Amino acid sequence: MIQPKRLVIVFFSACSLLSILMVPVYASDYSVGVILGDYVKFGNFAGNSSYAYMSDMDWAKYEVTAISGTNVTMEMTAAFKNGTDVPGSGNTAIYDIEKYTVNGAYNPAIVVVIIPANLTEGDEVPDAGVNVTTTEDRDYFGIDRSVNLVETNSTSVSITYTSTLVYDAVSGVVLEVQMEKTDSTGTAIVSFDVVETNIFTGEAIPELPLNLVMPLIIVLLSSEVLFFRKKLLKG
Repeated sequence: MIQPKRLVIVFFSACSLLSILMVPVYASDYSVGVILGDYVKFGNFAGNSSYAYMSDMDWAKYEVTAISGTNVTMEMTAAFKNGTDVPGSGNTAIYDIEKYTVNGAYNPAIVVVIIPANLTEGDEVPDAGVNVTTTEDRDYFGIDRSVNLVETNSTSVSITYTSTLVYDAVSGVVLEVQMEKTDSTGTAIVSFDVVETNIFTGEAIPELPLNLVMPLIIVLLSSEVLFFRKKLLKG
């Protein structure tokens, strides 16, 4: 006869596995979706008016160098098309995904490179005063990615900033940027997008559908019961 204690242990182990797999992800969790060494590199820079200098940029790379709670530190390196470094290249900045700030403050003229992971359409972007406008699939480097479109609009000292930012849903890292700045002199537009990244590799194992999880649990239970039964028969 199989010891009741053994069956109880197996049963609760299976229940624990099921409960972990069934726990929903809430936007309020605000989890960081990157690890040390993750990076995104931008190119295809275009700009006019006061953003005209952006057209001279060749590339800009943001790499994760530290993570502490909801704070993600990134190092920015960048170069112009003539090969010279962009001013500020090599500097680091701290992005707080829970407060939508860069180095402790929000500046509408600065792109917030990372937001919480796993947000979906309608979820609030914390402390940004906006929600995810749309969640959709887009192709990057031949890979289908779920992305979140975030549209912002703010006014500071008679200058209006509007932006459409496309964030990778899994990592929370921005992949496409279009910003407009409107003041008394007119409207300046800048845009750029991802040309290289390593965030699409080494991801966590995807969550399994429940209709696949249940058979696995049943097999686990059956295997454990059969093992203990054979052990008792041999004993």
